[in-house]
Amino acid sequence: MLEKRPNRTGLVQELRRIAVPLGILTAGVVAFLILSRKDEVPAVPIAAEEAPLVETVRAEAHDRALDIQVDGVVVPYREVELSAEVDGRVQYKAEACRAGSYVRRNTLLLKIDPRDHELECKRLRTEVAQAEGNLEELEADIKNTENLMELAQKQLDLQRADFKRQEELHRKGIASNSELDLAEQTRLQAENAVLTLRSQLQVLSARRSRLKAAQEHAAVLLEKATLDLERTELYCPDDTDGVIVNDLVEKGDYVRRGTPLVTIEDTAKVEVKCNLRVDELYWLWNQTGLGPGPAREEARTTADHATHGAPAVPADYQIPEAPATVIYRLAGQDYKWDGVLARYDGVGLDESTRTVPCRVVVEAPRDVCATSPDGAPGQCTGPPALVRGMYVTVKIHTKPQASLVRISEAAVRPGNKVWVVRDGKIEILEVHVVETTGNDAIVRAGPLEAGDHVVVTPLAEVRESMAVREQAVQ
Repeated sequence: MLEKRPNRTGLVQELRRIAVPLGILTAGVVAFLILSRKDEVPAVPIAAEEAPLVETVRAEAHDRALDIQVDGVVVPYREVELSAEVDGRVQYKAEACRAGSYVRRNTLLLKIDPRDHELECKRLRTEVAQAEGNLEELEADIKNTENLMELAQKQLDLQRADFKRQEELHRKGIASNSELDLAEQTRLQAENAVLTLRSQLQVLSARRSRLKAAQEHAAVLLEKATLDLERTELYCPDDTDGVIVNDLVEKGDYVRRGTPLVTIEDTAKVEVKCNLRVDELYWLWNQTGLGPGPAREEARTTADHATHGAPAVPADYQIPEAPATVIYRLAGQDYKWDGVLARYDGVGLDESTRTVPCRVVVEAPRDVCATSPDGAPGQCTGPPALVRGMYVTVKIHTKPQASLVRISEAAVRPGNKVWVVRDGKIEILEVHVVETTGNDAIVRAGPLEAGDHVVVTPLAEVRESMAVREQAVQ
């Protein structure tokens, strides 16, 4: 019987599979122990880093006007809508009464058929004349009645004297009872005549009041009819020169009282509607001292007294007036008009934009000045006037009381930070940028003061109190 031998080849392969990872692990442990016992290498001294060279500019005090720049749109200063004041058919329409035509004050635009109103005036003149005739007739009756009244009063006085004599004679037994009764009867008749005439005079006086009222009523109706006759002719208002923007009727149309006929835009002035942020509005308040404290009361009193006898308007609800420049850019040129920031457009903030609506008034929309982009005078071949619908830029010029500093715009870092060199070290300051114009930035003085040296060189890494070498830039 044969003896069974073990499989040595499989055993060797199993031992090799286990030994290889154990060997690698053992070598790693030995290497870690050897390296951990190795003496530390002495540090090689590093030469001190040289302080970086930075360019700086000097912060200058800004004592000139501060311009607030906003966008705006031109709107009419005043629009006049003329409506029919009487009923009738349009009999005449002037050639100038067309949309886009320029019309001057007191120009006849439309005429409504006046014949009905002429007849009404004629009828009422007749009524007035009749009322005047009735009144004159009544005055004659009153005069006659007053004369009769005077005679009746004299007659009564005589009868009363006669009655007294008859009474005296009757007491003496000379006059009989029948004679006394006859004298009394005559006296009573005279008194009755006086009372009748007095009552008649009162009735005539009341009738006179009624006829006077009728006369005045007829005169009022005649005056109204005359006014309606005048209203058949529609003129451009006597205080308006402007352009017709709407003409809504033609010759032959029948119109009723209140029907819109013509809309005229007054071109003597225009307004620019714009919106200011509250922080921009702050500089307007600042230039007048409006704010809590005594300065506010002084400014309020000054504004109230400026009304020259008119009812005082609280300064709290008035925008501080400031000069402004309205700019319209066309074909590489700027066309400018002078204006004034005049008033708020309502009260409070716009809910959708959180800005304050304002109005800028341009008193002379035809006085335009053209300039090229570099500021040199240009040829005025563009718009001859500022008209509605133009999208413009408005620069509002303010003179704030707060201290401001002007620096290079390149010196303002992200987050409104600036780097200032003081005693050879950098100080990082946070500033409030008021305006950027050209290559300059206007910031509010405080942490940054006029005379400070502000870094304009970009640096990869900056830390507080970092030493730098400074090179001033002219």
